[in-house]
Amino acid sequence: MRALTLALLLLSSCAHNWRQGEVVTSLRLDGGVPLIPAAPASFGERDLQQLLVFQRDGKEAEFHARVENRGGRLNLVGLTPLGEEAFVLSWDGSLLRFVPHPAVPFQGDPRGILADFCLAFAPSALPWDGSVAGRLVLRDSSGEPLVTIEQHGEDPWASEIKITHHRYGYSLCISPE
Repeated sequence: MRALTLALLLLSSCAHNWRQGEVVTSLRLDGGVPLIPAAPASFGERDLQQLLVFQRDGKEAEFHARVENRGGRLNLVGLTPLGEEAFVLSWDGSLLRFVPHPAVPFQGDPRGILADFCLAFAPSALPWDGSVAGRLVLRDSSGEPLVTIEQHGEDPWASEIKITHHRYGYSLCISPE
């Protein structure tokens, strides 16, 4: 449970004011770069489980997540080490809902979870620089890297993806199970 709590804290490293059932039209990435979150239909019908590994300040935490995308609703379900639901994030293209398990403290911002998911599986909406096969870099106006995405394979759903948030100081590796 301690590892899951650490992972949830790392997942949303920037605390923001969050309101349950918030209508979301855009998200802010490192450096204030706007991200229009992808509609659930753009991810295709999915029902799969992933392993997420977070690294920050020399600490690492991992947990499993279930991705369910059916009927225009994306559900991201964080799982405890015993496979129980730690939280459920639901996105229908405009309304974002987040329901944490009462026993697992969550002090971050669910919008960060949605932003990282969109970065991993629908990154084409941003002005990426220096894209090399399997590697994308988003830079600020001075040329400093904000976010780097590395994908090891052609299909993002079947590949390991590493997202590095340079300003926030954390990385997230997503692997299929």
